[in-house]
Amino acid sequence: MYNAMKKIFLIALFLIMLSPSFVHAATGTLTNGLKLVNNAGYSTTTNESSIRTYVGSIINAVLGLLGTVFLVLLVYGGYLWMTAGGNEEDVGKAKKLIAQAILGLAVIMGAYAISYFVTSKLETATGL
Repeated sequence: MYNAMKKIFLIALFLIMLSPSFVHAATGTLTNGLKLVNNAGYSTTTNESSIRTYVGSIINAVLGLLGTVFLVLLVYGGYLWMTAGGNEEDVGKAKKLIAQAILGLAVIMGAYAISYFVTSKLETATGL
């Protein structure tokens, strides 16, 4: 019974996270949207795409996916901790999972900072 409820809870949580009704992205004026597009490396004046925009899109997609994985691991670790029922082994497992998820987030943020630094320096050097 307990395992079945645990599976149902995890499936429901997964489906809720995939639901598009919870996405509230970039509500602002057109000017703010154009600034965001320009800062992301996309051109607002032409339909041509460069390798820089493709690489930037791939990096952003991968880092966004990794951020989602972090969130799922963090929620799962919290769930394990809450359902441990005082069992020290299960609490230790949950703490270890949460610590690993936070370490993973630090690596993701470091990767984002490095990729942002490199792409901004390349943009400055090439003048694109």
